Amino acid sequence: MTSPSTRTAPRAGMELSDAATAPRLRWTVWPLVDRPLTSIAVLVGLISSGYLIWLTGVAWYWGLAASLALAVAMWRYWLPVTFEVSLRGLKQESLFQNARTVWPDIQAVRRCASGMLLLPSMDDSPLDAMRGLFLPWGPHKAELQQLISLYLTGEDYDA
Repeated sequence: MTSPSTRTAPRAGMELSDAATAPRLRWTVWPLVDRPLTSIAVLVGLISSGYLIWLTGVAWYWGLAASLALAVAMWRYWLPVTFEVSLRGLKQESLFQNARTVWPDIQAVRRCASGMLLLPSMDDSPLDAMRGLFLPWGPHKAELQQLISLYLTGEDYDA
């Protein structure tokens, strides 16, 4: 991971009334379907963890419970999540969660291999990442980088 880049200034000159004409990007990410080989590895890992718990001498139902708990904790992997980046902020929609994050709540950005981690503070602590929002690139890496830069700093993205 790279070090976080920080905001320099809020987007000047744009009002919420401009939201209809402001650039936006909407895409859906479903890792279960988008990455089938990784999906097989995840399923094998879930089943193996339950099997290992059962082998260590614990009852079979505790192994099943552990596998089910891991599967529930990974719900974003199993279900499609739709992201939208717009003047109003970031929006996430899924079966279990609809959330909006406004631009002033984002203080730092980390660019990762498969997406961007948007952080609520400039602290570079490992626990800070747990409060952040990860945006996977999907097929829109260049557009997403450009929009995030535009809405956070008011400047075009320089690679």
